[in-house]
Formats: sequence, structure tokens, C-alpha cells
Amino acid sequence: MKTNAARLLDKLGISYQILSYEVDPDDLAALSTAHKVGLPPEQVFKTLVVKGDTTGICFAVVPGNAQLDLKALAWISGNRKVEIVALKEVQPLTGYIRGGVTALASKKDCEAFDVEKLTKEFYRGYREIFEELQRVIKANNQHSYFTDSNRLHQFSQRLLGRIMFLYFLLKKEFLAGDRNFLKTQYNKLRLSLKLLKLPSCGCGYRW
Repeated sequence: MKTNAARLLDKLGISYQILSYEVDPDDLAALSTAHKVGLPPEQVFKTLVVKGDTTGICFAVVPGNAQLDLKALAWISGNRKVEIVALKEVQPLTGYIRGGVTALASKKDCEAFDVEKLTKEFYRGYREIFEELQRVIKANNQHSYFTDSNRLHQFSQRLLGRIMFLYFLLKKEFLAGDRNFLKTQYNKLRLSLKLLKLPSCGCGYRW
């Protein structure tokens, strides 16, 4: 019997090979499956069902020899917190039994994330932006609060977290249905200040 994933691949004209193996209900680990089908663990992916406090259910696609980084997934998916769904909830939420969950042609519409790629790219980009943000804040604020490295770190972390949340709202078109909402409002404000010929704001920036 063909799965929805196989039907989708057929429809797209993509060639594939179905690998069969004996299923042990007591051992559905990706590492065991990789051994049974004769593939390296990093080429066999497990699909984990997670739930975010903002976005709800999503799929995390993880190499068989890797672990899910919940913190990284929370950041990139626009959640403050994500947690793995309890096994008893997997089938009611996804329509799939344990061990049979797939992000490809899923029965239900859920966002899917390639966690291996997500983790590496996310932390590399996040670190670069975070360090630049700290540099800019410190260079343009003479208040003694920002001379303390711990306070500067905490402030930058909170600020970047809020910016990422706004990005999530934009991505979901929750702000007036406009993905460029903040940019549009910023340009309007900048034009208004320019017309009023306001002086420097005193924080190192000029409008």
C-alpha cells in the first residue's frame, strides 16, 4: 500500500526506492532502523512531533544520530518554548501511529524544520547578529548600565528576542496582513521627522 509521501513523489515525477524491514514495536529508534536497512544513521531521519506555546504543532526532522535542540527550534519557529509531544497524543494530533510520522505529504498541515541545518545556520547567524547588536548598543549609549558586560548581555538578549518575535508576527502576517508592516511604519515616521526637521535624538543616531 502506498503512503501519501509515495503518491506525492509519483505526482512530481521523482524517482525513489522503498526499503522494507521488519518492524519491532518495542524498538522504533532511528539507529535501529538504519542498521536494518543498511544505511548510515545520518541518512535515516526521524520525525519528531513538537508543540510550541505560540505556533502549536510542528515537525522536527532530525538525523538518526542527532538530538533535537529544543531551544534552537523555539527561536527559529517563533516560540518562547517548545516541547516534545507525549506519545499518546501523536496519533490524535497527526493522524499517524508512533514510528510512522512523516513531514512529507503529511495528513495535517504542520510546519516542518530540518533541525541539523537549522541548528548550525541559526547559531552561526544568531551569534554574529548578537555580537554586532552588543557592539552598537555599547557604542551609542554612555549610560553606566551598559558598562556592565552582564547587563549588556541580558539587555541585548531580551531586545533580540523581542525583535525575533516581531519577525514571527510579520512572517505570519499578523500585523495588518502586511509582511513589510514595520518597515512601512518606520519609513512613515522617518519621513515625518524629516519634514519636522527634528535634531539628533541624542543617542548617537540622526533621523
